[in-house]
Amino acid sequence: MRAGTSVRSIFQHFSEDDSLTSALLDELSRRFGGYQTQISAEGPFRTRLKAFVNARTTLLQQLTPHRRAGNLLEPFSSSVAQRRAVYRQRLRQQVETVFAPELAALPASRRADCVVAVTVIADWETWEALWRQTGADLPATRRILRQMLARQLGAD
Repeated sequence: MRAGTSVRSIFQHFSEDDSLTSALLDELSRRFGGYQTQISAEGPFRTRLKAFVNARTTLLQQLTPHRRAGNLLEPFSSSVAQRRAVYRQRLRQQVETVFAPELAALPASRRADCVVAVTVIADWETWEALWRQTGADLPATRRILRQMLARQLGAD
């Protein structure tokens, strides 16, 4: 193996595949936690939107190889499934914080659906579709994401 150890040695330290996966996810969280930028709900919408999209796309670019691997593991790993659920909840909370003024301006009957839609737009799967499947470059991908989010939030 590239790490200079055998598979057998690894599994002497980790009794189950999922414990190894969990340790790997802990390391990834440590490595990529610094990419999670705190963005205030203060200031003009366009400024917050740009900061949000730039921070998200920077993080998503870094996570892409790990996310693709995680997609293969998720059906078989409770660790991956649980971490993904926590990740989605954190993203939802960030959306609710950053875009609080826009969400507050929506009718209550539309607000929850808007949060779900904005969270999906800002998640990795949308990034992957724009980045990989359409071949858009980074500036185009960021522009498209800003447009999608602005329209969803009723601020275009």
